[in-house]
Amino acid sequence: MVDDQDPVVLAEVVGDVFLQVIALRRIADDSEEDAVRQARGEFSWEEIGRALGVTKQSAHERLRHLDQQP
Repeated sequence: MVDDQDPVVLAEVVGDVFLQVIALRRIADDSEEDAVRQARGEFSWEEIGRALGVTKQSAHERLRHLDQQP
């Protein structure tokens, strides 16, 4: 149990949690980019956006750089 009365202990725990969140986001971003790279040969931006739960425009805007990578 975290001692919520001790700001130093709380900051250390919260800091560790945020570091874990950042690491998980990087893993998720890398996995998403890998999936999009594989999908681009067969699927449109509209289909990729739908699969990601975003609009075609949003998917393209965020991930279009993958089209320019070998």
